[in-house]
Amino acid sequence: MNAPQRRRLRVPSGWGLPLVLGVPVIVLTVLAIGYYRYIHYTRVAVRHVPAGAYFATRIDLEQVVLFEPFRKHLLPVLNRARGGEGGAEGSPGRIARIEKALGANLALDTREVVWAIGPEASEWTLIIGGLFPRARVVAGLTQALSSDSQLSVRSSGDGASLEISPWQVFVGQADDGVVVVSSSDAQLRASLPSSEAFLGLGLHQEGPGSFGFTRTVVPEEWRAAFAGVESLSGSLGLGDVVTASVSLQMASASGADELRAQATSLLTTAQAIAALQPGASAFALREVLARAQLSGAGVSGVGGSGASGDVAGRQVQFQTFWQLGEVDHIAEELGAALERRMQ
Repeated sequence: MNAPQRRRLRVPSGWGLPLVLGVPVIVLTVLAIGYYRYIHYTRVAVRHVPAGAYFATRIDLEQVVLFEPFRKHLLPVLNRARGGEGGAEGSPGRIARIEKALGANLALDTREVVWAIGPEASEWTLIIGGLFPRARVVAGLTQALSSDSQLSVRSSGDGASLEISPWQVFVGQADDGVVVVSSSDAQLRASLPSSEAFLGLGLHQEGPGSFGFTRTVVPEEWRAAFAGVESLSGSLGLGDVVTASVSLQMASASGADELRAQATSLLTTAQAIAALQPGASAFALREVLARAQLSGAGVSGVGGSGASGDVAGRQVQFQTFWQLGEVDHIAEELGAALERRMQ
């Protein structure tokens, strides 16, 4: 008796090449959609710094968490601290309720944080960027916190903001998904639209971290300490060498020249002392100054960082650095100190 013949799947003529090319394209398309939906995040938090803010700082949490010294020494301590969060009698803690209502993991999905102060000293704004569900944060927080006996929540008439008492904070979400927490409803609504106010502070949209400060709207009682300084900004670089740079924009070229002369004298003295007395902590002020370099127009022929004309002549820049091993040692000590505080 003859064995039954197996039927072969015949590919229609001319379909071979499209199938060979089409399957990889489909796979790559699915991977790309998954990446942009669940992993990729565009840094936009600084674009919500309100106009008139005189100070702002940005930290890229994703880059900091992935930085080896932080990941090795500090992240485990913070994770243990977070693991202990919980409500009474085994009920879900506040963070767990918020995450469930939002459908997000705050620790994993938060990518960057910006803190801004101004226009008034009592006005502040916290801007949180990450992979949060758009247009759901206010409703989710209302749901998560409405049963909290220690808090009172009240949504605005248009549903755009949420007031949380007794903290006296206002929460809203911008169209690009950024979550904004502010000291007042007016300040919150001023921060929701995207703008380029951060450029006036010298804040960076990308990178591990940066800060900016301008004297023009500083409260009167602070201005004497910043006489001659129009603005101050700085940034941090993470890698095998950790770098920090600070840039001062002076009100006049003569003021910049005077600052450079004073700074040059200070750095020379610090370098001489460090050479005679080695062994200080890499983060001690003396050592930081000893490693610092001064740049700007009029310093060893350096013309600043791409600025030109009057702006370059009024700009003074400082850079210093730490080796990765030095930062690792400091992170280890800090992690141990936090561990002791938690016991």
